[in-house]
Amino acid sequence: MSAPPRIGAIASLNALPLTAHLRSVPPECATVTWGPPSALADALHRGDLDLALVPHVELVASSDYRAVPGLAIACAGAVDSILLFSLKSWSEISTVAVDAASRSSVELLRVLFHLECGRIPDIVIAPEDATAASLDRSKVDALLCIGDRALADQHSSVPRADLSERWHAVTGLPFVFALWAGRKGVAREAIDVVVEAARAGTTRRPEIARDFAEAHPEVIRRGAALEYLTETLHHTFGSAEAESVARFADLRREIGSSVPVGWRLQMFSANESGGVA
Repeated sequence: MSAPPRIGAIASLNALPLTAHLRSVPPECATVTWGPPSALADALHRGDLDLALVPHVELVASSDYRAVPGLAIACAGAVDSILLFSLKSWSEISTVAVDAASRSSVELLRVLFHLECGRIPDIVIAPEDATAASLDRSKVDALLCIGDRALADQHSSVPRADLSERWHAVTGLPFVFALWAGRKGVAREAIDVVVEAARAGTTRRPEIARDFAEAHPEVIRRGAALEYLTETLHHTFGSAEAESVARFADLRREIGSSVPVGWRLQMFSANESGGVA
């Protein structure tokens, strides 16, 4: 008897429509590891996971990587959870402090500065207790906050830019934050687990929003959580999302990121993925 598939999941609010149901999956069906996107990407690269929900930029790391079709965390416009706080205009920003786990967001930041300013600021790791309110006492010009931390800080009086909104304004495309990814040849059972979790979770957005808001009142209120999951984000992947991923890869290559020439996102086949599309 083969071992159950090893799944890497994210517990932040934006991911829960895809991952919340995994908490009820029996261990004989799958073992689920919860963690930040960067840690899951590293575990997937080491071969410690069969599938993981990771930033789409991680898929350039191996030509064997494939994405589960039809599923993503994406947004066409302002997302409220990738915010650049600064007391200065973009043209004046020379140093940005970022979360150590924010690989995809940092790449988006670099691409946007390249497009809008023709240069890229210096990037440093932010202290764990850094907040928008602390910028006036900081040695950096701006602070990039992501995920639940950004949601909790979005009502700060410090001016901010929503990076997803700026991407959409510049390109007309949604931004894709994360995809279910694994290596070519992964067991069909692993893909079935995450597909079924998405089917279950995306029909329970109101309950997921309520439960998260009750557990994390310091982050978001119930009404805002529901709006975030039902109107701000979408969890599907189609032609516009595919075009966005390709455009972003080209721009990353343009600014010197390690994106192989000719790289394009590859999906698991219909046979492997049970026909999800």
